[in-house]
Amino acid sequence: MTPVISFRKANLSHLESIQYFLQEEVDKGIILFRDKDEIARNIQAYVLAYQEDTLVALGALHIHSESLGEIRSLMVHQDFQGQGIGYLLIKELLSVATNIQLSKVLVLTYRASLFERLGFELIQKEQIPDQKIWQDCIKCKFFPTKCQEISLIKTI
Repeated sequence: MTPVISFRKANLSHLESIQYFLQEEVDKGIILFRDKDEIARNIQAYVLAYQEDTLVALGALHIHSESLGEIRSLMVHQDFQGQGIGYLLIKELLSVATNIQLSKVLVLTYRASLFERLGFELIQKEQIPDQKIWQDCIKCKFFPTKCQEISLIKTI
């Protein structure tokens, strides 16, 4: 049974909790480190998922251009994985993308099947916009030769 989840847009009071929440995956190299200033500049992109008053997941919809967004920094706390929360959060982020009239949403992930269930299609990494590579990927410890992330895109 899927738990009751409520979604909230992040605000500046969430900066430290966002960083703390993501830290374990940042340490593993799964999610890129973002300092407080970067999170603050992009705070409107973050959606927080709560079960009652407990933060259980979060993700961001970053805008690359007038037509392209990217789901990033997506994480479900390990104690709440396997309950469909990630699926619900991705649907929420896609709803945000639709509401602001993006036409495509990109994701780089290790869990392609979750996104494929929501209509994302595999693309070659060469199809990823240059601004993504030079803005984010270059910061990753696995760039360029050890990157195992899978690139997917959804037209909405």
